[in-house]
Amino acid sequence: MTGTDDPTNRRALLRALGTVSIAGSVAGCSELSLSSPEDDSRTDDPNGTDADSVTDDGSGGGSGYGACALDEQEPGPDCDAPVEVAASVSSDTVWGDTCSHYRVTNEIQVTNGANLTIEPGTAVSFANGASLHVRDGSSLTAQGSCEEPIRLTGEQATRGYWNGLVFDGSNSLDNRLRHVTVEYAGGARSHHTVRAAGLELLDSRVALERCTIRENAGEGIYLRYDAALDAFDQCLVTGNETAAACRDRSAHHFDGGSEYTGNDKDRVRVAPTSGGIPGSADVEWGVTDVPYVLTEVVSNYGRLTVAPGATVSFERNAGIDSRNGGSLTAVGMNGDESVAPITFTGEQKTRGYWRGLQFRDTDRTENRLEHVVIEYGGAESYHHSTVAANVTVRSGSRLRVNDATVRESGGYGVCVSSNETVDSFHNNTVTKNASGAAWVRSSSSHYFSDTSTYVGNDDDRIDVVPTNDGVPETVSDSWEAVDARYVATDVLPVYGDLTIEPGATVSFAQDAGLDVRNDGSLRAVGLNQDESVDPITFTGEQKTRGYWRGLQFRDTDRTDNRLAHAVVEYGGAESYYHSTVAANVTVRAGSRLRVDSSTIRESGGYGVCVSSNESVDSFHRNTVTKNASGAAWVRSPSSGFFPETSTYVGNDDDRIDVIPTSDGIEEGSSVTWEAVDARYVVEDELEVRGDLAIEAGATVSFESNAGVEVRSTGSLDATGTADTPITFTGEQQTAGFWRGLSYRESDRVENRLVYAVVEYAGSERFNHRVEPANVAAYIGSRLLIENTTIRNGAGYGLYTNASNVSTTAVTYQNNALGGSGTA
Repeated sequence: MTGTDDPTNRRALLRALGTVSIAGSVAGCSELSLSSPEDDSRTDDPNGTDADSVTDDGSGGGSGYGACALDEQEPGPDCDAPVEVAASVSSDTVWGDTCSHYRVTNEIQVTNGANLTIEPGTAVSFANGASLHVRDGSSLTAQGSCEEPIRLTGEQATRGYWNGLVFDGSNSLDNRLRHVTVEYAGGARSHHTVRAAGLELLDSRVALERCTIRENAGEGIYLRYDAALDAFDQCLVTGNETAAACRDRSAHHFDGGSEYTGNDKDRVRVAPTSGGIPGSADVEWGVTDVPYVLTEVVSNYGRLTVAPGATVSFERNAGIDSRNGGSLTAVGMNGDESVAPITFTGEQKTRGYWRGLQFRDTDRTENRLEHVVIEYGGAESYHHSTVAANVTVRSGSRLRVNDATVRESGGYGVCVSSNETVDSFHNNTVTKNASGAAWVRSSSSHYFSDTSTYVGNDDDRIDVVPTNDGVPETVSDSWEAVDARYVATDVLPVYGDLTIEPGATVSFAQDAGLDVRNDGSLRAVGLNQDESVDPITFTGEQKTRGYWRGLQFRDTDRTDNRLAHAVVEYGGAESYYHSTVAANVTVRAGSRLRVDSSTIRESGGYGVCVSSNESVDSFHRNTVTKNASGAAWVRSPSSGFFPETSTYVGNDDDRIDVIPTSDGIEEGSSVTWEAVDARYVVEDELEVRGDLAIEAGATVSFESNAGVEVRSTGSLDATGTADTPITFTGEQQTAGFWRGLSYRESDRVENRLVYAVVEYAGSERFNHRVEPANVAAYIGSRLLIENTTIRNGAGYGLYTNASNVSTTAVTYQNNALGGSGTA
């Protein structure tokens, strides 16, 4: 460009430069609008201002954005033609002291510590491919005013016509731009620069106030490496291909005090550095009218705050990794308590597009996600993280999540690993996630409150993944009744105290289970505080018998162990280590348990297994049904724990298997077998040295060669009634299938068979002193037999060598050696 036909007409000059005024309203200046060069509808004030709105100091302060218009200003003196600049500036220089129009013809360097000052009202036009570079130690000061703004523009009003204004290694406090417009730049880059931009800072610092950066190719402004904006106040970034770009450690320089809309891509593009946001940094990402767009994973070691109303968007596989003491605070609430949600989203609205937010090795209370939306993450897990999720908390980190929406993850909504602290998780919506609501290590499984909702996912589940220490000894956990099921993926050991709240569902993967051990406790009482019933369910992920192992209590003599108003189903896959049989509920190794008002069903083994030396403090109003092996399996010392207040029918075989121990019914103990609606099945010879009572109506059945031997201090009292006799029989209805009842050296008046049936015994003798018989009493034993039928034996019906056996109304039928015999 060579000037204008009329050098005295500044308006014509600026029209020739392709000037277009900027939208916005600046106090002290006329209202600005996008207008054509011929638009004369603006104020006739020669300074381009509305005289009534000019502030006293003429600073142009107000609520608008950007520089003021130039097209109403008069040229300065001695400016018959633009001053052409072709050489670099190596000493302090002023542009605009004698002429208000400069023309730069090539790449100009400001070097050697020089300061270039551009006076208010000066226009600098750049030839095609020209640029202005401010180098290390040098500076540029361009401070216009609303009345006399400064313009850096292209000779043609074409994006990318010139290469732009570049600060390269210049950290001078004299780098100040005020009321400056940078336009039509962003052309081809030289080897000094990386990206096309109107204004580029490389390891430099600049203060910008009331500037306009517009119509540039590439980014309007680009901050590279450790570039810093000492100020970026009330600037307007518009009409560019992209609003802005920066490195992660510089993104906080763009804030809500400027405007970034009207670009082809309204975004602040954020690229990571190898060092991420440093630990010493305390920064805020404050842009609210366009999103930050992260291109890769940004490592945050510092204190990062995202302002209310901001949007942070992510390119494919990008994310924020707050680590090693770094913190992320994203609270979408203004100072007046009004809600302005913060959004973390993907550049494509596709599940699993970006990685998500990760917190690792950061035990900081500043880690907060409140009034936020986190969506379309879960592309893949972070390094050493187990699963993909929108939000990942691991390696001893701390986080608070409230009033948040976590959705559309390609994995889980939330992942919490072991040894983490979730200080609060309230009023959240976790929905539409591919793998489920949450994935959590067992030691952190209690963090999900019922004030949040977890439904609408592809599978409404909270996966609980056991660690070696499970629920640790020092921990008291409570799994609240959320609207998704907890899914235990393996056997979960409970060394601490675990409470399952009323209404909760705990489901188990194949062969998983819950192992309460070493003084741990499990309390699952499905009863609300108002005494309304809200059952707790323990079930299998597949509704198939034997899908999971079941609940086990071992080495835990705790009165806190309770199952009430609970359903336990589809367990009994296999026995626990050192446990004898598979069952839905196993109590062993000196444990204590109370079970009431519960349903135990569909086990692949037994409903209940109780080993020796256990305490079942209560077993009332239960239903034990549809189990493959039978209702229960029990060692003989614990065989009296099944009352008739519960029901045991509907199993594949309605039986309670009694397994004799070497001590049998021990001396000093008292055991009662109530008349339940299933039969007791004695699997071997049962020695009775304590007191065993069989209630009227009970049936006791025996496996091959099994039997009962009442010894010395022991007693067997089987007193039925005419309407409810007691039956002792064989598992096969074959003479001689089991041994029979034997009384040896037991001179107890409690030894009674009254209204009883004893049948199919006599398989072999108990002792060389007696013959095979259904009933044998010898060596000083006492026995009363009344109104009893003894039949179908392979030996004698009754054999005795004792003088204190009394029989009344005894019926003998079909005994091979006769009704009775004596030594």
